[in-house]
Amino acid sequence: MTRASCVAPAAGLFAFASVATALRFAGLPFGVGELCGIVLVIVAVVRWRARDHLRHPLMLFWYGFGLATGVGFLFGSIQGSDVMHTAVAYVYAACLSLMALSFLDGISKRDLRRIIVVTSVLSVALLVVPFSGFLYGQNALTEALGVSHELPSRLSGWSKNPNQLAFFMLTLPIWLAAVLAEADWRGWRGVVNFLFLLVLSVFGLSIRSDGLVVSWVFGLSLLAVVTPLAGKANWRELGTMAAAFLVAFCLFKIFIDGFGCVPAEKAGSSVESVESGRNEGRWCLAAVTGFSPASSDSVFGIGFGENKGEVRERLWKHAIGAWRQSLVFGHGPGVFSYMDDPAEREEAHNIFLDILTQGGIVAAALFAALYLWLMAMAWKARDPYALTVLVILMLFGGAHFMLRQPMLTLNLALCAVVSGHGWFGRRAGNQNHEEAA
Repeated sequence: MTRASCVAPAAGLFAFASVATALRFAGLPFGVGELCGIVLVIVAVVRWRARDHLRHPLMLFWYGFGLATGVGFLFGSIQGSDVMHTAVAYVYAACLSLMALSFLDGISKRDLRRIIVVTSVLSVALLVVPFSGFLYGQNALTEALGVSHELPSRLSGWSKNPNQLAFFMLTLPIWLAAVLAEADWRGWRGVVNFLFLLVLSVFGLSIRSDGLVVSWVFGLSLLAVVTPLAGKANWRELGTMAAAFLVAFCLFKIFIDGFGCVPAEKAGSSVESVESGRNEGRWCLAAVTGFSPASSDSVFGIGFGENKGEVRERLWKHAIGAWRQSLVFGHGPGVFSYMDDPAEREEAHNIFLDILTQGGIVAAALFAALYLWLMAMAWKARDPYALTVLVILMLFGGAHFMLRQPMLTLNLALCAVVSGHGWFGRRAGNQNHEEAA
């Protein structure tokens, strides 16, 4: 067994474990994924020349962000919640940034392709069991296996929050499109790719994240526009991806939501229907499994009303109010928004507002500078895939706070490396790290 054949599954398992919060040790804020991350950081420092990347723009951001939030913690006027947990999460994310930069910069394009493909295949395989529990409503079984759901009708995999799984799957189709752009999508290979993308899309839709659906649709549309920048577009690939998503969406609306999509009148009725296992109009899934989850609250959406609209508007309003009390440096690590009671703090569910409340204008400016640099790198390399990933990350971040999530820093590091080498752009002929075919 070669080194490369071992690296790909190990990297895929680590990426999946990074969002497996349900597998954390009882009563502790870390688990298998975090321990693996610590080991990888140590390996990066010892063997991957991690010190060579200490001055990388991504690391410079973390230094500045840590300083800004530290000043905010000392001089801010609001005491947030989850201060220590958030601070530790940032330190962990910064260490993972160094590990990812060091590891990715030392591998070949072929190895990177293998890692992305294996990560996608492993993710689908590992979600088969929780997806079965989602379909059949086997709550006791899924809880015993640690693959619990926020609600029986939302797939969360091994994550405590379905949105963590949604964020994990957010960029998978785009990176898959990048590594398979030069593959042959005709004949049986095209059929196999279509079926895999179909399963991946169904699993993603079952998370019931409208933010994920919007990001996927926008990302696929953006790819169709910007891919010609890198040369001749693989329209067969893009068409297969679009067809897989469209078929998956139709299957979801018919078999999960019920034929004709019977809208839930309000979020409360959705929860009640989940608990009772009955909802009038959804006969398809119930006829096969005996379980009928709650339906989405709109024809074109897949989520529930309690996670949208008025709730986020209220959180954003209170977050802006908290930021105004410490404009420059914020209030330090933690969460500072709330729904009704200021004593019950929570995230604003918006990456821009959460950064402002924690690190103020200074932290926001640093993040904006990092992101503009990454966008410029992707544009210079004529890399439509890195560019699309960067856009949909912020699109998804408009409704979720992701800065302390490992997958954000891993995606940013990946964008920096592939754009720097020109692996998926017009400069794809750069052979500095390319192995012979």
